[in-house]
Amino acid sequence: MESCLDFLMQIHRNFPHGKHNIQVLNNIVFAYLEMNKCIPEHILKAFIPTIGQNPCNTATYGLYLLRRKGQTERGLSYYDKAISMAQKDSAYTNMLEELRLKKDIENARSLIESGDHNSGRRLLDKSSKLATKTLQGYQQNIARLLEEC
Repeated sequence: MESCLDFLMQIHRNFPHGKHNIQVLNNIVFAYLEMNKCIPEHILKAFIPTIGQNPCNTATYGLYLLRRKGQTERGLSYYDKAISMAQKDSAYTNMLEELRLKKDIENARSLIESGDHNSGRRLLDKSSKLATKTLQGYQQNIARLLEEC
């Protein structure tokens, strides 16, 4: 993922106002969060105004609130907003399953970190059954979190 992040950062540097900059910024922030790395301030500053422009950026902001700010309810509410946005826009309806699954995984992570292992395990078990083969990367996250319970 590190080389992917380097590539995205290069695109952002070379084309800061490019046609796909909103998606590039989202992918950069998402990668930093998934790698548990600190997001550079200039990237975060550029990303914040894109929240609410599409479901992906909205969900990524929810992830940011969950992982960096410890704001579980607020972070999950941004996932709910992203899901609602995706339901209303045919360009994003193919992402609904992934958004719901990611929300549940992050909710389970928060439950486990707060010491509620039973609720976290139940949510992960449910998520594992719902995850299709197309979302196998999430299956690995689920398995890793189940080991922590």
